Amino acid sequence: MPEALIGFLDGVVPAWLYEILFTTVNNLYNGITAPLFAKSRINISFLFISALFALFSYVYYSKRDNKERSIRGFFSFLTPKDVYLSNSALVDLKIYLGNKIVSGLLSPIKVLLSSSTVAALVNYLLSENLTSPGFSEGPYGLFLFALIYVMAYDFAYYVAHTAAHKYPVLWEIHALHHSPKVMNPLTLFRVHPLNFLFAGIIKSAVGGVLIGILLFLFMGSVDIFKIFGMNFVFFIFTFAASNLRHSHIWLSWGHVLNHIFISPAHHQVHHSSRIKHWGKNNGQIFAIWDWMFGTLVLPTEDLRDKLVFGLTPNDPDPHVDLKTAYLGPLKNIWKIVRERFSKQPLVDRPA
Repeated sequence: MPEALIGFLDGVVPAWLYEILFTTVNNLYNGITAPLFAKSRINISFLFISALFALFSYVYYSKRDNKERSIRGFFSFLTPKDVYLSNSALVDLKIYLGNKIVSGLLSPIKVLLSSSTVAALVNYLLSENLTSPGFSEGPYGLFLFALIYVMAYDFAYYVAHTAAHKYPVLWEIHALHHSPKVMNPLTLFRVHPLNFLFAGIIKSAVGGVLIGILLFLFMGSVDIFKIFGMNFVFFIFTFAASNLRHSHIWLSWGHVLNHIFISPAHHQVHHSSRIKHWGKNNGQIFAIWDWMFGTLVLPTEDLRDKLVFGLTPNDPDPHVDLKTAYLGPLKNIWKIVRERFSKQPLVDRPA
C-alpha cells in the first residue's frame, strides 16, 4: 500500500481502530492491484501461463473436432463475451472486492480461528511435553516436510469441502460458489465472507492439528510460523493452469495422472449441476483423497461438451447481485434452523 495512504490513515484514525482499518484498506488495495503486484492466482503472469495452457486446449480440440483455427478464433475461445460480459462475471467481481473489505473488518476473528493459530497451539503443547525427533535433519528433510505439509493441507481442504457438500447449513454458505452458470478466474473468489465460520472451521481444525504435529515432528518448537519449501510447491500448483479450473476451457492430465492430481477438468465436473456429479472431485491439489473415499469422477471426453454449471440444470443463478449473494445464504440457513427446531421436514437441496 502506498506510504502516503498509510500516513493519512495514521493521522486521522484512532489508535484502537487503526489496525483493523489498515488491514481493510490494505486488503482492498491488494485486491485491486492483484493482477500486477500481488502473489495471487490472478496475477498477470499466472493468467498468461493459463492462456498458454488454453492455447494447447484450443489447438488440440480444434484439430480433434475438425474446426478451423485462427488467432481471432483463439481469443474468442479464451474470453467469450457471454462469459466475461455476463452479470455473473460482474457479481464475481463485486464479491471479490466486497470480501476484501469484510475480510479486513473481521481480520481479528479470522486470525483467531485460522489453521495457523491452531497449528501454533498444537505445536506449543507438544513441544512443552515431548521431545521432537527432528526429522528435518538430513538432505531430504525439508523436501519431505514440504511434501507432507501440502498433503496435510490438501487433506484438510478435502474434509472441509466434502462436509460443505454434505451438511445443509454448510451447503447454503458454499452454494454461492456453485451458483454461477458460467465461470471465469474470479469465480475462485466467489465465496461467502462468513465461510470461515462454517466449513472454514473444519479446515482450520483438521489442518491446524495435522500441521502442528508435523511442525513438531520435523522442527520441534516453532516460534515463527514460517513453512520452508511450501511456497514453491504452491507455486507449481498455481503454475499448472489453476486459473482454468473456473472456466469453460477443458484440460485434463490424462488417465493415469487424473487419479493423482486434480486438473481443471476435474473441477469443472465438480461444478456440474447433474445430480451424479454433486459432491464429487472435492480435492484441491490431489485426486487421491477422492479416489480413496469414492468421490472421484474422472474427466472423460464424453463429459467435455455435456457439462452444465450451476445449482440445477434449468434454474437460473439465484445470486444476481451482492445483496442476494451475501444475505440469501443466511436467510436459507435461518429457514433450516427454524424448520429443524419446529420439527418440520427440510426441503431437499443439492449436495
